[in-house]
Amino acid sequence: MGKMIVFGLMAAGLVLGGCATAVEKEVETKVAAEAPATQPGELAAKGFETWASSTSLNADQKSRLATIHSSTAREAIRIRGEITKTKSALFKELAKGNYEAKTINTLKTKIVKLDQERLEVMFKALDSVEKTIGRGEDAQKYYRFLEVMEAQPVREF
Repeated sequence: MGKMIVFGLMAAGLVLGGCATAVEKEVETKVAAEAPATQPGELAAKGFETWASSTSLNADQKSRLATIHSSTAREAIRIRGEITKTKSALFKELAKGNYEAKTINTLKTKIVKLDQERLEVMFKALDSVEKTIGRGEDAQKYYRFLEVMEAQPVREF
């Protein structure tokens, strides 16, 4: 849902901002070509193994990546939990039938802010990874790992 909100906001920005630039069109094409993950837990484990078993990374790099991974995962789990709780409160409020629009809008705004926070955590992790391993093949493997982690659905029920 968070990705849909972000995509919707981006699409609305494009409509309001006029014609899309060539870069925006290229990005939209790349995003449209992506397939959702089918077995996210399994894929994430394989991604983790990829960089953890890399022979071109030294022990210090692996240690820093493990720290980045664990702190990012902790934050992502915390934020996803807050999103789930907020969505639950939203659904319960809507189920009342006679709800206050201000309450619904406040809950929606909170979900969007939490999703933005989750994205900020991910972007911070990407910056830290780049500082740790640069832009070479090992970086590409790790970014694929993060991509898989990001694609994992939030379990809501």
